[in-house]
Amino acid sequence: MMKKAIMLASVMLISIGLAFATSTPDISKEIESDERTTITGTVSDANTGETISGAEVTIPATDARATTNENGEFTIEGLDLGNYTLSVDAEGYAAAEVEAEVTEDGAAIRVLLEPEG
Repeated sequence: MMKKAIMLASVMLISIGLAFATSTPDISKEIESDERTTITGTVSDANTGETISGAEVTIPATDARATTNENGEFTIEGLDLGNYTLSVDAEGYAAAEVEAEVTEDGAAIRVLLEPEG
């Protein structure tokens, strides 16, 4: 009788364990779909190669924006994976649009602006 009770309890514990094991959500898929990444880049003069500080870099499809630092560098963080069009404006230069594909590793781009006139 005792053997049957122990066997029955063992089977019930295993069944309960399996029920919980199979009902636990797979959060790794959720993490992958919520992944965010970064675009970094440099804005330079197309003729001289000198970097341009103070250039405005925006992604019109989002609220994302950045201004280049004294080395012409910018960073836009918190982006979903995918393709983006960046608009780049700087005083004295013609505005430009650049395409960027953002992957898990982010994206690094170089923007060359033509001087106006």
